[in-house]
Amino acid sequence: MCKRGNDRIRKALYLSAMATLNTKMPNTLSLVHQRLCEEGKQGKAALGAVMRKQLTVMRAVLISGKPYDPAWNTRGQRCGETAQKRGISP
Repeated sequence: MCKRGNDRIRKALYLSAMATLNTKMPNTLSLVHQRLCEEGKQGKAALGAVMRKQLTVMRAVLISGKPYDPAWNTRGQRCGETAQKRGISP
């Protein structure tokens, strides 16, 4: 990770990313980290990607004005909606 940008924000993102990874319940960000590590990314690089994902989610929440919904995917559908349309259980 580079040392550019506000170090207070970087520290806050780092600590929140580490806290998300250390929770017992699986969540969206820990699943992203796990997937990236399985694809061969180094631990710190995957952690940096989680930090960036946090920033993009926070920005999207601020812009949209809607609360965060972890079941919402990038195509604007709730997870499982397309599967239900096809008759497949999620």
